[in-house]
Amino acid sequence: MEDDKTTEQKTSEIQSFLNELKNEYAPILEAVRNAWWDSEINGTEENFKKAEEASNKETAFFNNKERFEKIKSYYDAGPTGDELIDRQINVLYRQFLAHQGDKNLLEKITALESEATRLFNNYRAEVGGKKLTDNELNTLLKTSTDSAILKEAWEANKKQGTVVADIIVQLAKLRNEHAKNLGFNNYFEFSMFIEEQKADEIIDLFDKLHEELKPSFTEVKKEIDEELSQRLGVPVEELKPWHYQNVFFQEAPHSGEINLDEYYTNDVIETGRDFFKGIGLPIDDVLERSSLYSQEGKSQHAFAEDFNRKGDVRILLNAVNNEQWLETTLHELGHATYWSFMDRKTPYFIRETAHTFTTEAIAMMFGRLPKTYAFLNHYHSKPLPDGKDVKGFMRKTLRRQMLVQGQWMQVFVRFEKALYEDPDQDLNALWWKLVKEYQQLNCSRDGPDWASKIHFVVAAVYYHNYYLGELLASQMTASIAKLLDEDIHDVDFVGKPSIGFFLKEKIYDAANKYHWNEMIKRATGEELNPKWYIEQFKN
Repeated sequence: MEDDKTTEQKTSEIQSFLNELKNEYAPILEAVRNAWWDSEINGTEENFKKAEEASNKETAFFNNKERFEKIKSYYDAGPTGDELIDRQINVLYRQFLAHQGDKNLLEKITALESEATRLFNNYRAEVGGKKLTDNELNTLLKTSTDSAILKEAWEANKKQGTVVADIIVQLAKLRNEHAKNLGFNNYFEFSMFIEEQKADEIIDLFDKLHEELKPSFTEVKKEIDEELSQRLGVPVEELKPWHYQNVFFQEAPHSGEINLDEYYTNDVIETGRDFFKGIGLPIDDVLERSSLYSQEGKSQHAFAEDFNRKGDVRILLNAVNNEQWLETTLHELGHATYWSFMDRKTPYFIRETAHTFTTEAIAMMFGRLPKTYAFLNHYHSKPLPDGKDVKGFMRKTLRRQMLVQGQWMQVFVRFEKALYEDPDQDLNALWWKLVKEYQQLNCSRDGPDWASKIHFVVAAVYYHNYYLGELLASQMTASIAKLLDEDIHDVDFVGKPSIGFFLKEKIYDAANKYHWNEMIKRATGEELNPKWYIEQFKN
């Protein structure tokens, strides 16, 4: 009886502590998210300064050594018998650990991140004497057949790398210093631990994926090269990165058979609104709070965020009515549904996604849909072409995209791992070595082309989660296919409320109550398994 009483008292003590933490932290988080939102909508120095100041307040909250020691004592003591309390302590231990150490160092890191983000957000590539938005640049890369113009446009994008490269290297060194102060070899290893992952396991998985899928990618790359050679009048052996319709070759070029942009000219926002309503996940309130179209000084990228863990969910887009932005709209709204339909009764500190890659998985599963026949058949803006195997084309298109994207992610993750292992090495040479090995692109330049990717600044040691997300997206698609009694290659998501019910019951309401692999097992019947992705896209 005495032991039971002691356990009950301990649980009550921890719960009281958690309540105090929540009451102090909730307004800090909301202020951080809102200040950050303002800086992304209007990238003035003043707004970025406010965002930096808000972020420093959040850092100070987690940097508190007395609080950390208390959480650590609960963490070291082991399970209390209350699974929700134990999970909160586990999550908070890693979150507080991430912010321990030299507060001045952490603020220096935040200042550099803010400066680099501001430079990215305000950069506009200049082509032919005209400044272009990212949308305009991407359109030019996709539509022009003039190699000189394509090269100029591609190089104009890469010039931002020269603006931020030194900051990124400096950031890597400071992040490493922070990680080493806490007993880790480097920031890559440290970040993996904080996210309940292990670097060696992730790289082993990437090695397996490369081994399984390299022959398939090589086959697809050969087809792409032949098509581009014919379209551009450039011999295959002379094709360069600027010929691949994307500044990083992270998307598969249009094949020329069917231009999906011609069939997705309807309002992408309204298409997204209609689709999510049809699967029982209406998102009208999210759209009302969001920033959906391009404007001067606004981030040219896209994201979704939960601002207070009680319903204020927003997305940022620079929407254009084409296939790429339809995919992006569905992707970001997918993120938004995860937060919007999560059980509000879940304790505050675990009222979050099970992992960053599980929310990416949801987003990616929906983002794939515009490249499926079933979705095109519902939402095409003009009659589909007669006399063509549209279903076969769509399957080939999605497969190409997944294989091209997968090899790109191999490059980024391996480069970032090497960046943190040795920031002083010849990063330019390393970049092109990896590009040649994994993307099979024939090029080499002595310039910081790698640094024109904003993720090195705003999403450090995050990119591997995109690939994990794709694996889980296929695993969830397999579960949904089984639920609907359909084939994994041809699942029709449109107008199926049972999909929304499945996601809410199995994934959204689970929030972060369990380790991510436990959540996946409960939802799909097995832990994360790459076989579904390989099965879906290898052949």
